[in-house]
Amino acid sequence: MRRTVAVFLVPVCVAFAVAASGEDRTADPRAEVQVGLCSEPEKIISALGLEPVAGRRLEVWYFDDSSLGLFAHGLLFRLRIRGRRSQLTLKVADQDCTKVPAGSIPPGEGKCEYDLHGTDLKGAVSLDKQLDERTGRQLAAGTDRRYRRR
Repeated sequence: MRRTVAVFLVPVCVAFAVAASGEDRTADPRAEVQVGLCSEPEKIISALGLEPVAGRRLEVWYFDDSSLGLFAHGLLFRLRIRGRRSQLTLKVADQDCTKVPAGSIPPGEGKCEYDLHGTDLKGAVSLDKQLDERTGRQLAAGTDRRYRRR
């Protein structure tokens, strides 16, 4: 009997760190800005005229079913791979960060944050799990049996 994997990979979205005029901006206040550009990384780099910073390439994978049912229910599963490090994140949308009980999110394992989508600002609880390199790559390739739905 043939089994079907019930979780599909949404096309890979790759983020790149781009140097700003060669300046070191480590002392400046920072905000994380994410823009999903889903295509082959080389095509994105070429189309935008980007120069990736050596060693800073970040692969980002999103997991959902074909109808984006998890997303419709305010859930997002994301895998980030940077070099040999992988991080799996579960985000739960529509949370009031002022009402999340203190200590309910273990230090270093998540946060409550605000995401801005257009003009819509909403809180989200984000829980993170560090994965070893092999598990991260297997999850991205869909070959890790522990994460397959049967």
